[in-house]
Amino acid sequence: FCGDEHVCPHECSNEGICFISSERKIEERRFQTSAGDEFTYKSVTEQNGTRKKCTIMIPPNEKEHNGAHRCTPADVNKIHFCDRRCPSCGYFCNLRYNHDKDLHATEHGNMRLTHSVCAGDVFVVGNRHYGQGDSGEAEMCNFHCKSLGRGHIHLTLCDDFGSGSSKCTVSMADGKRHETVKYGPDEDIAKDELTHEAFWKAIRFQDPCTPEDRDSFKLCSVQCMADEHQQATGDDQPTESYCTQMLWHSPLTQNALSSLNNVGHITRTH
Repeated sequence: FCGDEHVCPHECSNEGICFISSERKIEERRFQTSAGDEFTYKSVTEQNGTRKKCTIMIPPNEKEHNGAHRCTPADVNKIHFCDRRCPSCGYFCNLRYNHDKDLHATEHGNMRLTHSVCAGDVFVVGNRHYGQGDSGEAEMCNFHCKSLGRGHIHLTLCDDFGSGSSKCTVSMADGKRHETVKYGPDEDIAKDELTHEAFWKAIRFQDPCTPEDRDSFKLCSVQCMADEHQQATGDDQPTESYCTQMLWHSPLTQNALSSLNNVGHITRTH
């Protein structure tokens, strides 16, 4: 015991995050993939959330102060932040703790908590080629989807198979379906395929992409393989033409053209 006040050694006991370090420092780094690509990418500082030390002084001749541990004086009503992190980049939600919003919000950073999973040996993102299991640190949440483009999907572990069930209960009506192929490097672990919209709803974070991009992501990504769309004519480059149906649409028949005002072509893709 001592006749002087002492600093409390404990951390703030309020729920949530006391302080989120949001200073974004960007530096260029080199990345080499197992598929043989090497490129420069922008690395953004990892975001840190901290719990501050208690600021209440311990009175003279006492071991503890009265009341909870606080990172601000009792007469200051400080906001504590939500402790939910984006599962891809690890950035904290920047809304207040116990907020009433349906979706969390953050600025997003490099996807350090992810790795590439694909059905073949190579996973293509824009002009980058990744091998199975490569770190996602060179990608950023808010640009990754745009690079994947029209009709892309996301993967999550299948909760039903993970809990021992032999039947997946996800619904295509909700933008989800059980894996249609095996995805490596961990092909023995069952996965579900999610549309872009369903994925962001599933992780409960606001979609960082533009409305125009979101509309594009809902569409089928199959390209027409006709010569006029694949081969250059003189100085004119070919104009890409995509299927006009929604992602995961049912196979069309020639008779289906009548419902499309007989505009377009039916293409066999397999």
